[in-house]
Amino acid sequence: MHFLLIACISATFLFASGVPVSEELITDEAKAIEFLEWYNKESSKVTYSYFLKQWAYQTNLTDFNQQQAVS
Repeated sequence: MHFLLIACISATFLFASGVPVSEELITDEAKAIEFLEWYNKESSKVTYSYFLKQWAYQTNLTDFNQQQAVS
């Protein structure tokens, strides 16, 4: 369940960040590794922020924390 949630969040982040999505297959290993390193850093930031906001809301049920968790 958590893996699916993280995958959805990551895909949404990539779409929202304006990163061009291409159906072209990356055959250059160095480019692929560079992309994966970048993706790992960015998805970690998004996931960390998401869980922090969810934790804040779950431990302090206020309208403000709810809005932060939803955004």
